Amino acid sequence: MANSLRSAALCLVLLTGTGAATAAQAGDPDFCRDYARSAIAQYREAQTHERCRERISDYAVWSTDWQHHYGWCLGVSRDQARAGRHEREDFLDRCEHHDGDHHDWDHHGWDH
Repeated sequence: MANSLRSAALCLVLLTGTGAATAAQAGDPDFCRDYARSAIAQYREAQTHERCRERISDYAVWSTDWQHHYGWCLGVSRDQARAGRHEREDFLDRCEHHDGDHHDWDHHGWDH
């Protein structure tokens, strides 16, 4: 009986801790609204440049689906969302102004 209570208490502590960590990590709605608007603007900018348009294929990163970008942002830290925004900025800068081989600036492994 004591082992069962101890196990139940441990499970409760672990579940509570996991929930708190997730809540602390999540982006706030105002920040995420801005993030989603920015992601869509970056997608539209990429569509105006043939070299950029040819290189984008990852729907999770490049789309006009505001709800998708907003929901993703709510589930990650601000740092992760900022990193995603900056990766898109870097990609756009490189494909808009790059005059060489495209293989040296592919972006693989983005999670968003």
